[in-house]
Amino acid sequence: MDNEIVRVIDSRDRHLSHLTYGIMAFWIEHGPDVGHGGFYGGLDRKGNPIPFLPKSLVQHARFLWSFSAAYRLDPQPVYHDMADRSFNFLRERFYDPARLGWYYLVSAEGLPLNKQKHLYGQSFAIYGLSEYFLAFGSEEALRLALETFGVIDELGHDSQWRGYRESFSEEWSPIPQHPDYGVSGDRKTMNTHIHLLESFTNLYRASQDATVKSRLEELIDLCVNTITDTKRGCALQFFEPDWTPLPSPVSYGHDIELSWLLTEAGDVCEISVDEPSLSLARAVARNGLDRENGGVFYEGDEGGKATRKQKVWWVQAEALVGFLNAYALSNDDSFINAFSNVEGWVFARQVDREYGEWHQEITPEGEWRGEKGSIWKTPYHTARACMEIVRRLSRLQIPAFKV
Repeated sequence: MDNEIVRVIDSRDRHLSHLTYGIMAFWIEHGPDVGHGGFYGGLDRKGNPIPFLPKSLVQHARFLWSFSAAYRLDPQPVYHDMADRSFNFLRERFYDPARLGWYYLVSAEGLPLNKQKHLYGQSFAIYGLSEYFLAFGSEEALRLALETFGVIDELGHDSQWRGYRESFSEEWSPIPQHPDYGVSGDRKTMNTHIHLLESFTNLYRASQDATVKSRLEELIDLCVNTITDTKRGCALQFFEPDWTPLPSPVSYGHDIELSWLLTEAGDVCEISVDEPSLSLARAVARNGLDRENGGVFYEGDEGGKATRKQKVWWVQAEALVGFLNAYALSNDDSFINAFSNVEGWVFARQVDREYGEWHQEITPEGEWRGEKGSIWKTPYHTARACMEIVRRLSRLQIPAFKV
C-alpha cells in the first residue's frame, strides 16, 4: 500500500495538466458565446454550440466559480478573462435590482425566460460571487453575495423548523417546488441544503460575517443530525417542512460530495465532523463502488444496494475528492484504494480523449451518452475535482516504509 500512496501523491502534476489542457482549455475554446455574451446554453460532444438553448443561473454561476477558483490555483490571465465574462453576464442578465436575487433562466440572447428564484440557483450565485471576490478582490461581487444571502435568509429561513424554504416567485412569494428537484409543494431537499452549506462556507471565508457563520453552523448540524441517516451512513434526499423524511433512493454522488463539504464547513467553523464525514464515505465505498470495472454507480435503493449503475460525470468527480478527503481524515488505506479505483475509471473511460472534457454518462453497457455542456454540465465538478486533488496531494506526506 505504501507504493500506492506514493503513486497517488506523484500523480499531482497529471491532475494539474488535465485541469489545464483537458478541461479548462475545452471550455475556453468552445464555451464563450461571442454573439450574445456569457456562455452557450449547451454544447455537443465535439464542443459545437447547440443553437437556441437557454442559459441558466446555475450554469453561469458555476462558470464564475470555476474560472475564479482556477485562477486562484494557477493565475493564468485567460482564467481572469473568463471569470470577468461570467460575472458581467450574470450581473447584466440574471440580476434583479428591483426585488434582489437572481432569475432562474434566460434565453440564448439573454432575455428573462423564468424569473423564479429557487434557492438552489441563489446558492450558486453566492458560491460564484464569493469565489470571484477571493480571486480578484471585487468588492461589488462580495456585496452582491452578502445581499443575496441577506434576502434568502430574511425571506427563506425557516425559524420554526430550521433550514430554508426553497422555491420562490420573482417577488419572493413562496411557490411549489419545481419537478426538477424531485418533490412537490413546500417540501425540503438534501440537494439544495448541501449546496447552501457549500456556498455559506465560501461566503464565510470571504466575509467573516457573523450571521453567515451562525447559519452555516445550523446547516452543519442539520446535515449531521437530520439529513444524514447515521444508521445507514447515507443522506436522505427529501423531507416534509418539519424534516420528517420521505422515501428516497440513496444518491452515492451526493453522499460522497457531502462527506467532504462537511469537512470544509467544519474546518472554517472549527467544528469536528470527522466521524459523520467518514461514515458517508465508508458507505459509498461499501455500496456504490464498482470494484470490478471501476468508478461509482449513480444510485442505490433504501437498503444501499446499487440499482442505477450508470457512471455519471459529476459522481466520479466528487468521489475522487471525497475518498481523498476520507484518507486524509483517517489514514485508512482502503480510501486510497477507492480513490485509485475511481481515478483509473475516469482516465480510462469517463474522459473523452478524442474531443476533451468528460462524457456526461457511461451506460452499464459501456456506451457514452449525453452532451458536453448544458444548463447543468459545466467545468464546475470536473475542474473542482482536479483543483482539490492538486491541493490535497500537495499536503499529503509520503508515509515511512515499514521494515
